[in-house]
Amino acid sequence: MNDEAAMLKEKYDSWYVVMDDALEEFYDLLPPDLCEKLDYSFASLDVLEDWILLQFSSIDDIQKILLRIREGREPGKEAQILDGASRYVGETFIRLIGGYWDVPTDDPRNVYYGIPIVTGYKERPTPECPITLVTASTDRRTGKYIRTVFENISRSLPKKAGSTPLSNPLSK
Repeated sequence: MNDEAAMLKEKYDSWYVVMDDALEEFYDLLPPDLCEKLDYSFASLDVLEDWILLQFSSIDDIQKILLRIREGREPGKEAQILDGASRYVGETFIRLIGGYWDVPTDDPRNVYYGIPIVTGYKERPTPECPITLVTASTDRRTGKYIRTVFENISRSLPKKAGSTPLSNPLSK
């Protein structure tokens, strides 16, 4: 592993280890009535997406946040909302159809290089990237984009009676 890959892996590990705390901080930013509806169901993805669309008028808003981050400027609470929404989407995916968080660091040409993804499906080798689903939802503006993607993925996976999410091999 080269220095850049090691740095990205360390950054990811730091991001992953605070998952529960980061989600709690995210919930603290949300209206209480919204929090009550976030139950890690497919339907809750629509509720969250509707709220995201109220917070970000277009994908340009997201790109401005990402630019502030890249430039090392204070990204503000909007970045915390974006991160929290992405974490919630990924955790919902994992709870409903399995998989685990990971970060690709082996090939800088990988579209998700250094970005947290949900992966771990032998039947479907293509990972999902929650942050890109959240940002794409601000561009599509349907209010059901994220859920639709997840339902399509869910239908493509074999149904397993009593299945539980796969454990993250990196956490062992």
